[in-house]
Amino acid sequence: MIIIDFGKTMGCGLGKRIGDRCRRLKMKMLKMKMLKMKKVDIFKKSLSSLVLVLKRPSQL
Repeated sequence: MIIIDFGKTMGCGLGKRIGDRCRRLKMKMLKMKMLKMKKVDIFKKSLSSLVLVLKRPSQL
């Protein structure tokens, strides 16, 4: 879930790749996430978890 929001907020290459891979999921998750927590800074600081999720594409 972190990686999806990360791709939306930062717009980096990796984030865009995964975003295009699951757009529908991204839209739903972003709407729910933004409604629950509006702190985008958390996703910007979680680079380590982003890399961890990238190494495990099976979770997507």
